[in-house]
Amino acid sequence: MYLINSLYFLRKQIARNLNHPGFDFWGLFIVEIGHIINEKLLNSYPKRFVILDGYWQSYIYFNLNDALIRNDLKLNISDVSDLNQSLFNSICLNQSICVHIRNFNNQSNLDLDEASNLSINYYITAVLEMKKRLGTGLHFYIFSNHTFDAVELLDLMEGNYTLINNNNSDLLSIFDFWLMTYCKHFIISNSTFSWWSAWLAEFNQKLIIAPKLQKLYGRGQWGFDHLLPKDWVLL
Repeated sequence: MYLINSLYFLRKQIARNLNHPGFDFWGLFIVEIGHIINEKLLNSYPKRFVILDGYWQSYIYFNLNDALIRNDLKLNISDVSDLNQSLFNSICLNQSICVHIRNFNNQSNLDLDEASNLSINYYITAVLEMKKRLGTGLHFYIFSNHTFDAVELLDLMEGNYTLINNNNSDLLSIFDFWLMTYCKHFIISNSTFSWWSAWLAEFNQKLIIAPKLQKLYGRGQWGFDHLLPKDWVLL
């Protein structure tokens, strides 16, 4: 097992250091290089076991098989706490808006790490836009790894919010993800956690607001080509 892992690591590093864009095929390994969509990969149908290394974060890759992907990634959650079950029931009954606030450094203010975090102004604008488009009767469910960041939004929600902070650990975060996928509409952050929960949500009239940020390196990478479906609203 050590030898296999070492060979995998070596081949991965070689592929990543080759000086050209796109993807390099190493037998059973397909390694993502950067954020460039490779048309050849879209039209290939491997007949043997393949390991994909990378984020592959574009709806382009699974447009033709989105129903299959959604079904395969549908969570079958067990051991749900009474609180999470109550939250689930509330989300399903209400005109639920998921607000996901991602703080990449756990500082007490989003603006302390402007290179990675979205500013609080993005969330304020997104809440106002959601209210403008959907009208009244909305209930906002705020998910964050640092709930202090949500304080400035609460007045805008006029008491119609639930601050969810009972699953803030690596082991319990899957319950947040599960709850998020059942929301009807989304205000997402520059986060794969946000992106996948919004994309997997099954409400067929969902409104998704996403940041127009472009950040191609480091934490919180965002804004590269084909990341966001065309019907998502960018602010």
